[in-house]
Amino acid sequence: MIKINGLYHAFADKYVLEDVNIEIKDGTVMGIVGINGAGKSTLLRLMSGVYTPKKGKIEFDGVEPSSPTVRQNLFFLPDDPYYTSGATAKSVVSLYKAFYPEFDNEAYEDYMEKCRLNTKKPIRNFSKGMKRQAEIAFALASRPDFMLLDEVFDGLDPQKKETCKNLFLEYILDICR
Repeated sequence: MIKINGLYHAFADKYVLEDVNIEIKDGTVMGIVGINGAGKSTLLRLMSGVYTPKKGKIEFDGVEPSSPTVRQNLFFLPDDPYYTSGATAKSVVSLYKAFYPEFDNEAYEDYMEKCRLNTKKPIRNFSKGMKRQAEIAFALASRPDFMLLDEVFDGLDPQKKETCKNLFLEYILDICR
């Protein structure tokens, strides 16, 4: 369960989030909707531990996001991840395996095959939609208990959105067994 109590966050003197209180039960799929600048990405960065709240508390099953236990079970996909210029999807897998002991290489290869992505091609040469599909494959193969996905379907055409939604459904059904 994710609990957020009395969360405040500001940049300089401007509050972006004020007195946010949320409880998300296990097994819940939730979306955050709002206008640009409403604080959606900031909330996800706070939840993932990228930012530290000015005030308030965030807990995953009673533990703060900075805990190593939470970090191994939490996957945060920002709206625009950074990879080094020569990184390939295959080389990035090594990085995720180091952080996520439950990384499922077989599932990753299956996801990449379903998305028809070349794991040896540099990620910088992927289209925006191809990058997003690879990132979704990384997230799902990491086998986290919690996924925080910012602009998850950004750049995907309707057919690829459907493919990725089905991958998420398969994942959810698999972990619920």
